[in-house]
Amino acid sequence: MVRTIISTLIFSLFVTRILFAQQADVNAYFPSQIQNDDWKIRLDLFASEDDNSNVFTNNFIKDIRNSNYLSKDLINEQIENIDGPAMSGSIRSIGGGITVNAQKFNYYIGFEHQHFLDSYIDEDLIKLLLTGNKPYAGKTLQVPGSIYSSMYFNQIQGGIDKSIEKGGGVHSLSGQLALNLGQNYDFVNIENSSFYTQPDGDFLEVIVSAVTKLSDTVWAEVYEVRGYGASAEIGYNYYKKAGFFVGIKAKNLGFISWNKNTFVASVDTSFVFEGLNTDTTSVANDELPSDYSYNNLRRLIFKNSESKPFTKRIACDP
Repeated sequence: MVRTIISTLIFSLFVTRILFAQQADVNAYFPSQIQNDDWKIRLDLFASEDDNSNVFTNNFIKDIRNSNYLSKDLINEQIENIDGPAMSGSIRSIGGGITVNAQKFNYYIGFEHQHFLDSYIDEDLIKLLLTGNKPYAGKTLQVPGSIYSSMYFNQIQGGIDKSIEKGGGVHSLSGQLALNLGQNYDFVNIENSSFYTQPDGDFLEVIVSAVTKLSDTVWAEVYEVRGYGASAEIGYNYYKKAGFFVGIKAKNLGFISWNKNTFVASVDTSFVFEGLNTDTTSVANDELPSDYSYNNLRRLIFKNSESKPFTKRIACDP
């Protein structure tokens, strides 16, 4: 129990809902509207999800996402891949909208679900997450700085764009405003921390400095709202009839204020951990949870939490 409890706590905090990736932008204003002036209404539907990591393989990511058992061979493969911190992320975008051609201007209204995840996890912490601390008895594992940040939200969007023919090509300017409906935000930052395992496994010496912010201790479904905000989008496209197209877009210039049952806490301490008494009915174990769920494990580490509103820019800044 002594050798595995710390790994279990941190693994649950970092990996319970982990996805990894980077993704190219989705252009909701692809210039089909400027190739033909005769159209009146256009319907756009789009969906994309991209995962990426400098360490984790596709098979590992797939098993994590599906909550599958991680085999020893797969774990060993990941450890062999480690050469410094693991950087991972995910971007998901699903939605659609309607564009109306009003001759001088095009008007757009749409809906989009987005998910952003970023994580930067130190090499020793990855080893701790995957194997526990038993293989490192007599050693100190260092965590100088590890971050996990995840944000889910929906947008109700309204926009306008105008196209101008000039110099043998067509210039298109677009702008959009959105109401952001926050679903879930989860942030954990561990820095300047270490875990020493006594050679016989009798105790752990732990130094931990960490902060966390959570939008709600209850996971929100796609139709539930845990926070509100607003954002803007601006774009520029250039289309030449010979088939040349270039575009640039600044998206999600905004924020979400999380104001439901939030969980905000920090810890900066050192202690010696000698295990848990198996007699969970004793007074000494009154604070032990009845189950080791994601939220209960978080409360074991961060004991002095507050429920207060906080505001975060999108996407997912620490």
